[in-house]
Amino acid sequence: MASDPARERGFLEATARLGDRTGAAYPVPILEISKGRVLCWEWKSGESLDARFAAGDPAAAMALAAIVLEQICVLSLADADLDTSQIVLDGERAIVRRANRLAAIPPPRVRTALRYVSAVLSANSPVAVRSLLKLTWGRVAVEHESGMLDELSALGPALKGGRRFARSATMIEANWRALAKLSGARPLHVDAMHRNLIAAAYLNAEVSPDTDCMVDAQWPVVGRLLRLRAGNLVDRQAASEWLVGSGLLMFESMRQANRLADEFRDNEIAIGVDQTPNADEYHRDADRATGTWILIGVFFVMFLISLRWAAMLPPPYSVAGMVFAIVGALGLFRTVSKIG
Repeated sequence: MASDPARERGFLEATARLGDRTGAAYPVPILEISKGRVLCWEWKSGESLDARFAAGDPAAAMALAAIVLEQICVLSLADADLDTSQIVLDGERAIVRRANRLAAIPPPRVRTALRYVSAVLSANSPVAVRSLLKLTWGRVAVEHESGMLDELSALGPALKGGRRFARSATMIEANWRALAKLSGARPLHVDAMHRNLIAAAYLNAEVSPDTDCMVDAQWPVVGRLLRLRAGNLVDRQAASEWLVGSGLLMFESMRQANRLADEFRDNEIAIGVDQTPNADEYHRDADRATGTWILIGVFFVMFLISLRWAAMLPPPYSVAGMVFAIVGALGLFRTVSKIG
């Protein structure tokens, strides 16, 4: 039985659509049995992370850190009831048997969550503080930032039972404690993601105190994120949306450039030089600039059309479309890089 079956079913169906593109597997509801307030899925066997931690296996800490980071960076959520006894390892892949309290990160703050995690793992404290404040309140007020910095400077070391935390985990814990002193009410996803990250660091300190499991697990998670984003372009609907967005961006850029030129003309702003340019050189430069912009337009259109064909055509013709799209992207990059 689920306390909120509709919400839980929505999360599970969304993760199921990702298939094997995530590092961890989540329950897939059985449609024929899951009716009303009852959700049912296939039971997965394997050795639990609790047993692995009890055996002192450092791989368990890496698996837990990868799950926590993947939830934040790829799935844009945090498990508000993370239970290592309900996470098992089947070979090299982790399987989450139960995920009934997933807290979604609001879409406008997803990029902020990514920036916060990246800043913490790279030990960039100023960016981490600003990102955390924006993740919590949706904006960064001067009084909040100064208050956060004051709380961080006043914090004393937390007792960890003789365990040594990694640097990234120490920063996460300090940020969470300072935020708790600054604000009594915090969004659920903010508390859940901090608690999960600190729990992974605490368990990592038990089995492998000289390593930072979150830093080690960062790049595999980033790789899956990039592959997932790249794979979305192959989907016809996603590619169409991307193409429409790219076209709107191009036309908006042209409109803004034209508006800026009109402002210069209306305000009679001109740039003076102390020598008279040679007429032939001026015409050659103008022709070269015109040719460059035409070449940019050709490569841009080639890239968009090829990507659209690659999304619509069946194999093996879609491969040819991707090849032309790559050629167009490389040509566009090379032409733009030569400007100036």
